[in-house]
Amino acid sequence: MSRVVSREKSPQNVRVVARSRLLAAPPEDEKRAEGEAGRAERAEREVGRLGERIEAMKRAAAQAAAAAHPEGHGGGGSGHLDLNVASFEQLRALGLSVTQAARVIGQREQDGGFSSLEDVDGIMGVPKSVKQTLEQYASV
Repeated sequence: MSRVVSREKSPQNVRVVARSRLLAAPPEDEKRAEGEAGRAERAEREVGRLGERIEAMKRAAAQAAAAAHPEGHGGGGSGHLDLNVASFEQLRALGLSVTQAARVIGQREQDGGFSSLEDVDGIMGVPKSVKQTLEQYASV
C-alpha cells in the first residue's frame, strides 16, 4: 500500500511511502534532467547553424556549377541557371536530391520546357525550400 505523505507545489514533487519506505526522486536525477534539457537546447541551436551552413554551401555549389557550365545559363548573363537546359549535375549542385532533379528534368521533357518558374510548383515531391532555391538561382 502506498499513501501520499505530502504534496508540494508541483505534482512532480509528490512524496510517497511504499511499504514503510519513503520514495522520492534523488537530486541526481533532477540534475541529470536539467543537463539533458541544456544539451537538447544546444543541439537545436547547432541544427540551426548547420542548416545555415548547408544553405551557404548550396549557394556556393550553384555558383560553381554556373561558372563551370556557362551553356546552362539563360540569356542576358544573369548568372542564373536556365532550367530549360540545366543538366542533372547542375540541378544536383543547386541542392536538389537525385529524385527531385530527375522529376524536374522529366517534367521539363514532358512539357517541352518551362515557361516560368511557377511551372515547378506542379511537380510532386519538390518541397517549398527547393522551389525557393530555384527562384534564387535558376531562371527560365
